[in-house]
Amino acid sequence: MPFEMRSKRVRVHILRDGAAGKRRRGERRRALACLWIKTAFRSRGMDEVFDRYLTALGQIEKLPAPHLVRYQQGLVERLVRHARDNIAFYRDRLGPVFGPGDRFDFSRWPEIPVLDRRAAAQATQQMRAPHLPESYGDVHEISTSGTAELPLRFTVNGLVSLAANGALTQLCRWHGVDTARALATIKLYPDDDVPPLPDGIQMKGWSRAGPESDAYGLDMRAPMEQQLAWLERRRAPFLAATPSHAMAIAFAAGEHRARALGLEFVFSIAETVLPRARQVVKDLFGAKLLAIYSCQEIGFIGIECPVSGQYHIVVDNALIEILRPDGSQAGPGETGRVVVTGLYNYATPFIRYALGDVATAAAGPCACGRTLPLIAQVEGRTRAEFIFRDGTRMWPRGIHSDEIRTYVAYREFQLVQADYDVIEFRYIPQPNAHAPDFDGLKSYGRRRFHPSVDIRALAVAEFPRGRTGKHEHFISLVSEDRH
Repeated sequence: MPFEMRSKRVRVHILRDGAAGKRRRGERRRALACLWIKTAFRSRGMDEVFDRYLTALGQIEKLPAPHLVRYQQGLVERLVRHARDNIAFYRDRLGPVFGPGDRFDFSRWPEIPVLDRRAAAQATQQMRAPHLPESYGDVHEISTSGTAELPLRFTVNGLVSLAANGALTQLCRWHGVDTARALATIKLYPDDDVPPLPDGIQMKGWSRAGPESDAYGLDMRAPMEQQLAWLERRRAPFLAATPSHAMAIAFAAGEHRARALGLEFVFSIAETVLPRARQVVKDLFGAKLLAIYSCQEIGFIGIECPVSGQYHIVVDNALIEILRPDGSQAGPGETGRVVVTGLYNYATPFIRYALGDVATAAAGPCACGRTLPLIAQVEGRTRAEFIFRDGTRMWPRGIHSDEIRTYVAYREFQLVQADYDVIEFRYIPQPNAHAPDFDGLKSYGRRRFHPSVDIRALAVAEFPRGRTGKHEHFISLVSEDRH
């Protein structure tokens, strides 16, 4: 049985149109745009629920593997029964997993069709539950534009926020992060809800384990000097930002000023983490980068292990499959597309949802002693797959960006496959660095990408941010996922 929110103060409602709805939407965007920053309930009773939930998470992460599987399958069954019984979109779709006597048969799980983003965007209204019990929490609507995909409008219930904050707090405990101290978040806010300059916004309790801790927010489109001045005033020891933006802040500050900010941990959100980001955060801020794998549709999916550095799957919130092109389960060390089922969003269930990511499956058990399953690495988006004229394919994340720096010194980069045999290496030059070796870069491209490749270097002053504020390191203009 999943945790339920039992409080007389809990009300379930869907956001409505009109002036009142717009006011409520503005208030809740701030709380829900990044689900793990703030939970939806502020009462002593709910704090007690959260404490019990954290205790349960501590027990779940050490369960013997067979017990862990049974526990998660129980969560899956409850969600699936709810979706089949209450949501017309899922009624026939989930039929394969119900046998004689209405018995749930998880062995037939792969027979449920995979839901891709295009299908989800077309059906999100039909995927919504018409009503929920109060114990599942308030229901809010979220809109997400995506970096290059179709927009989604869907609902989430309060359990998703509780689970996300629980996973964040679990991550903090693993890494020795004190949740009673302040967190500063710099991210892209909705256009109609941008925190005012120069002070941004201030809230309390970014983790429910530290309800009086300060939480600050600022929009990443603020002038960089204002961002630095804001961080200097706030003096928060923890920062949440995309890894590319954390690097941009570090480079703008320079080592002395960056160190003086006093950052100890940087929570990486919204982007794939490359080794370069970890090194810059360490060298300039003197801080440790902690990776979080999440999406708005599901919440937290994976959090970084303090021992192996891989992602432990948040089994209480997400069922993860990494699939080969034929739909079979990828083995350890294999790369495949990520298909995820969110276990606590009863308002708009996402069941066997291909969210557009590619990841590498890990081998267990983990050296840390936790039995939670692992993702070795999140490689990036499916649309970033490089495809060459002879049919050869690769995920460019495996390219060692530090090797490229021996030929062309850069602060930030982007690899764009413009055609089957043309790759553009776009880069922001590193000041006072060695002269670029473009011939060496071309030879490197033919060795590491494909013998037919012509790699061309293009210096740029900056990289424009997409609608979500993310920086894409790898773009394929010939990927099948773009057509």
